[in-house]
Formats: sequence, structure tokens, C-alpha cells
Amino acid sequence: MYAIKEGTRKINDVKFRTFERNVKYSRADVDVEAGSTGLRGSVPREKSARGFVALDCNFGDFFFEPIEDEEGRITGFGIACCGDSAVMALMEALSFAQRALLDQCTVHPD
Repeated sequence: MYAIKEGTRKINDVKFRTFERNVKYSRADVDVEAGSTGLRGSVPREKSARGFVALDCNFGDFFFEPIEDEEGRITGFGIACCGDSAVMALMEALSFAQRALLDQCTVHPD
């Protein structure tokens, strides 16, 4: 079993919870953090939902590259990795981030 730490982030003056864990496979070690305010419906940008995902490679063969548009603005990122353990760690980290976001954005009946 692995430990999940709860934290907070603030994006555009909106504070929300995040969840973080460490993913290790043989020669790969990645920290992943993800969180969201949850969905807020069709509201003005100032009150709309926020989301966050971070991957931090502590060890392993990973390459992170920003993706830019025609004006040179960063509009995304690419991740490359090499080796079975790196591929497995990347899959597990992305899966954890997806589950964390989904859990915070799913309406749970009381």
C-alpha cells in the first residue's frame, strides 16, 4: 500500500485540496499531485472550477518538454520515458491523477 498526502493549492485566488503520492517501479520514482475545486457549472471565470496536475521525476529516464503555439506561448507539454519501469510509473502516476480529479468532480449523493 502507498501513502496519500493531502495538500492545498491556490490558482487565481481560489484555494482547493490536492492529493499526492509517490510512485516507484524498480528504477523509476515519480511524485504525482492532483486536485480540483470540483465542477461548478456554467459560471463566470472568476467563480469557475480549477484543476491542477503535477509530475515530479525523482529518478528514472524521463523527458518533459513544453509544447508551444505559433506565437511561442506554452500550450501543453509532452512526456517521454525510457524503460519498462518508467512506462509503468508514468501510467500509474497519470492514473492516480485521473482518479483524484474524477473523485473531486463527481457528485456524491449524501
